[in-house]
Amino acid sequence: MQHSGFITATFLVTGTMLAGMIAAVLIDYRVQRRTLRRLQLRHSDPRGRV
Repeated sequence: MQHSGFITATFLVTGTMLAGMIAAVLIDYRVQRRTLRRLQLRHSDPRGRV
């Protein structure tokens, strides 16, 4: 087929983009969770209650 190289390249680019987007979301999720935990600890009373 004439278009198989183009189709393969397109799938590779799309897969790479999706993997990058998923990685970015996961990294941001971890950063946000860590930030929220720090805020909760900073605003809790000595017994750990919020």
